[in-house]
Amino acid sequence: MVNDQSVGVNESRWVHWLLAHAPVCLGDFCSSFSISIDDGCVALWRLKQAGFPLVLPENTCAWGVDTALQVLPIDVVRVERVNEHLRRLLAVQASDLHTSDLQKSVLTYDAIHSVPWVDSTQNWAQADFQRSPPSSCYRPRAVLAEYQTMGRGRLSRVWQAAFGDCLMTTVAVSLPRTTLDQRLSPALGVLLCDWLNKQYRIPVRVKWPNDLLFDDRKLAGILIQSSALARSGGESIQRDTVSVFCGVGLNLHVRHAASKSFARPAIGLFDTGYPLPTKSELAAEMLCVFLRLLDALASREWAFLHEKWPRYDQFQGQNIRLESEHAEAVEGMNGGIDDQGQLRVKTIQGEQIFCVGEVSLRPV
Repeated sequence: MVNDQSVGVNESRWVHWLLAHAPVCLGDFCSSFSISIDDGCVALWRLKQAGFPLVLPENTCAWGVDTALQVLPIDVVRVERVNEHLRRLLAVQASDLHTSDLQKSVLTYDAIHSVPWVDSTQNWAQADFQRSPPSSCYRPRAVLAEYQTMGRGRLSRVWQAAFGDCLMTTVAVSLPRTTLDQRLSPALGVLLCDWLNKQYRIPVRVKWPNDLLFDDRKLAGILIQSSALARSGGESIQRDTVSVFCGVGLNLHVRHAASKSFARPAIGLFDTGYPLPTKSELAAEMLCVFLRLLDALASREWAFLHEKWPRYDQFQGQNIRLESEHAEAVEGMNGGIDDQGQLRVKTIQGEQIFCVGEVSLRPV
């Protein structure tokens, strides 16, 4: 039970209201106290963090600050729990990472931020780098969110999910410009597949260049962006340094109403039927996957990508169709990836190579 001491005198009246009106609907909550939706979210979030057992109505779905954010998620990602699991995992997994003097710093995060909602974790991470540029390379920061009001994927596609139904994560890091590599997206996809297959025996596959699939339904999406890191005055910290923002949106649940808005069938990790830990533990494990990606980037060890890609490629050896806004569609057989992570397609005219970001892949 939350008392006045844990949430404050003013908040205690919210507790009494919630006790009388559970399940909790944010709209009713805000109307009762004449507060805005945003203020109501903050109020409920504080109560949840203080340990108040908020209850979800089963038939509600949150779709945006203006119309809903109607409920709080049962399982809240708490940054202290993520850090706790992360420290434990790193103690076990450190021996698997390259630990030369150059890469030792990759084993830790400078900061991990957990927020209830943002416009997008990519925007949040970029703004954070602008406010407080990193002092050195290979010092990643992470932001985790339960909801995005302006979530986006590759090719500027909208990324939508109900509040608490998707784990949105962006890891930001400053890198030497010479290490920036187009293999980042497919490599992150393979590492995420490897994690879910080995740790939980979930047969997840990757669709080049940036989607994870389960049972031919979208489970996660990857978005990697880069930019020159600049101070508020516009002056770059180092001409040979680049900021990289690696984002993953991992579906946890897909409600029936929400699934109708997706471009392709989707599924949540907790909907697969496989035994899984808490959301906080999953978040910590995924942050370890990001560290493995940065480790590969720093050490330039990409053998795992070419070794494991055929095992996890959803359309390995199948006929596929590649579509682009600026060129005619191409059909051919999926020939896997080349040394640079580019897609090889065997067509009637011969083999063609496609770069990450150019096209969308569909099965024929």
